[in-house]
Amino acid sequence: MVELKIEHITKYVPLRARINEVLTKDTVGTNKSSNLSLIDGCIDYASSIALNTINGYGQIRDILVSNDDIKRCVISAVDAQLILKIFFRGPVTMHYISFSCDRKPQEMDASQPKTMHIFTNRPELDFLEADHIEPLQKIVLDTNSINRKHRLSGTKFSNITNIQLYIVDNIGNKNHTFINELVLWGCQYKKAGDW
Repeated sequence: MVELKIEHITKYVPLRARINEVLTKDTVGTNKSSNLSLIDGCIDYASSIALNTINGYGQIRDILVSNDDIKRCVISAVDAQLILKIFFRGPVTMHYISFSCDRKPQEMDASQPKTMHIFTNRPELDFLEADHIEPLQKIVLDTNSINRKHRLSGTKFSNITNIQLYIVDNIGNKNHTFINELVLWGCQYKKAGDW
């Protein structure tokens, strides 16, 4: 196999740019991961929702867009469980997910998420169903891993139009779970012929 180095291509600048673009792809037809909330029109905020949240605090849009306001965090209401449903305006490929849970509301007996079950393309998912079906992926967080990027496995997260995150419990075994920020890392889905 011949190794091709970009530096050797100097005469054909458009070809060099195209080769560089292809070589920086994560997978065929997709670009490197970006924060999906920063891609204009990617997330359908009007349809996205968080279930079992306390009124007067943040909603799903607030945690998908970076913020420093503790009052805009999402906090579970009845118990520690949350379901976050995020809808996209078109198909996406997701590579990572990350949380920021470093600004706890002082007046709440709340803790960061611990066990998270991830589902895709189940827009009607509720708590009963989430408890009884196998997730595509399960992530268990601790105080050291909460603010890191967590890789989503394989092709199960390719060409999806919505994602559901079921927060089962929290690290501190408290009555409420809080999330300051949620970042979905991926790219808008492109078929191989589109690039």
